[in-house]
Amino acid sequence: MSSYIQISARLNVAVADFFTNNGPTTFLTNICAFLGIDTGRLKIVSVRSGSAQIVAFVQSAPSDTQTPTQQAVTLSNMANTLSTGINTAAVNFGFPVIDHSVSSVIYNPDGTLYSPEQD
Repeated sequence: MSSYIQISARLNVAVADFFTNNGPTTFLTNICAFLGIDTGRLKIVSVRSGSAQIVAFVQSAPSDTQTPTQQAVTLSNMANTLSTGINTAAVNFGFPVIDHSVSSVIYNPDGTLYSPEQD
């Protein structure tokens, strides 16, 4: 299992317009450029109707040397940077963001969910 950051964002655009106006590519490219990561680490996992409601995952960097605690710090810092970037409009999703949430999920080597209380 791979640890990740989950991004949920509701954009001020109809789903059809999101897809016809290059929304997925813009979303992926701009977030990865903002975070300074390879586009292979970000995956859109769902787009729902209403305003375009996007759920995407940023996978942790492949590393055999990071402990779950180190992954938690790295992904938490990245999640905070991304959330601040969204709040200040420093990162552009291609369409106005109505609301968003960013969280991180960390797995232990045995596949169980990591909790800071385990340290």
